[in-house]
Amino acid sequence: MKKFFGVLLALVLAFSCVTLVACVDKKEETPSEDVAVAVVTLNKDKAVLEAGGTLELTATVSPDNATDKTVTWSTSAEAVATVENGKVTAVSAGTATITAKAGDKSASCEVTVIDYTAATLGEWQADRTEPKAWTVSDGKITLTTSQSPNNNWYSWQGRKAAVEMEAVSEWKVETTFELTADVLARDGVRTSVWLNVQDAEGNTLDWAIAQYFCDIKADEQSALVQNWQWWDSNYKDDQGQTVGKFNNAEDLTPSEGTHALAIAFAAGKITVSIDNQEIASYELKNGQGQIVTECKPAEVILQSYSYGEEYTVVFGIPVVKYLAD
Repeated sequence: MKKFFGVLLALVLAFSCVTLVACVDKKEETPSEDVAVAVVTLNKDKAVLEAGGTLELTATVSPDNATDKTVTWSTSAEAVATVENGKVTAVSAGTATITAKAGDKSASCEVTVIDYTAATLGEWQADRTEPKAWTVSDGKITLTTSQSPNNNWYSWQGRKAAVEMEAVSEWKVETTFELTADVLARDGVRTSVWLNVQDAEGNTLDWAIAQYFCDIKADEQSALVQNWQWWDSNYKDDQGQTVGKFNNAEDLTPSEGTHALAIAFAAGKITVSIDNQEIASYELKNGQGQIVTECKPAEVILQSYSYGEEYTVVFGIPVVKYLAD
């Protein structure tokens, strides 16, 4: 019996020791510490929007293991731009600072909102040669060329519209162009939006052009050469004569779908863009070589070049906007 109680006592003491050690170890564990936010960054630090436009800002919080990575958004001027979960909405002209904050760290983006005035387009009239068909419907212009055996200046077929506005320091002209599978497959297409850029006195300063171009096949084995293009009015030939030249857009391949075309003027420069990607930017100068600070897109011209066979293209009705000085 004594032996039994001895064994029992030993077991009780052993269990008590294990329990005591476990309790001591548990008490000695160090509580986990919060990991503070070290830095907050935004995908943009500056942006320009038109009134009514939107912008998605993305905040990145570091380190990845920060305890609380919750981001709160704020704007310095609700009347200029609002923000909700990173989506900025432009309200009216001015500048607002959009701030993303996590922990005690923050990052900001300066948003400038521009409120453009819409100019009025006049009636569409023939330019060079009248196309076979011209239809305006549902905000679009459908242009079909006539067959033309002569490849010359009058093979351009289309119409033009006068723009009712004064010369200003900043403006833009926007339209769309539907590049269909049929147009992409053709072996001779040149279809464009042209602007007759004039000074306040009505003198032409530049022909600003955004264009889709497809070269003619030399033979059935040759590949189609397709490009977005812009017009350099100041290009000189080997004799030093100003003759102008179409230039290809770099790193921008035409593809099927509806594309945004824009030509703008600001800070003395003309810019040409396709799908919001700038393909050309150059200083606008007058006949004396001086940089122009005010001008106007006096005419908007939509036209296609006929290489013989007829074809059809679809433009959006151009929109002209400007900053009232």
